[in-house]
Amino acid sequence: MSEVTAEPEKYMNRNVQIAGLIIRETIQPGDAPNSYTFKLTDGNATINVEYSGSDPVPELRPGVGVTVIGVLVSEDTIRSNKILRKCPSKYQQELTKAYLREQGQGRMSTNITG
Repeated sequence: MSEVTAEPEKYMNRNVQIAGLIIRETIQPGDAPNSYTFKLTDGNATINVEYSGSDPVPELRPGVGVTVIGVLVSEDTIRSNKILRKCPSKYQQELTKAYLREQGQGRMSTNITG
């Protein structure tokens, strides 16, 4: 994610896959059925996600690791029609630690990764 937000002109209007954690209290239902907006972080960068699709969406809640697939439509926004929930892994644990640092929490909670 950090490389996309650092040089958005390289990725503008192109398909991208971005992995990160959903930021607390940014999940909002969209205007259309099965659509949402939220912010995603990798601990270094943050990007806005506009999701709208027909596929069932994995449980969206703060701290859940996801991969968002879509098109970068501005330097800080990806328009997505596919979201995949990340499986718990070392990468997920590192993202969770970064998320907790960003949220001002010192310790990892088992509730965060679901």
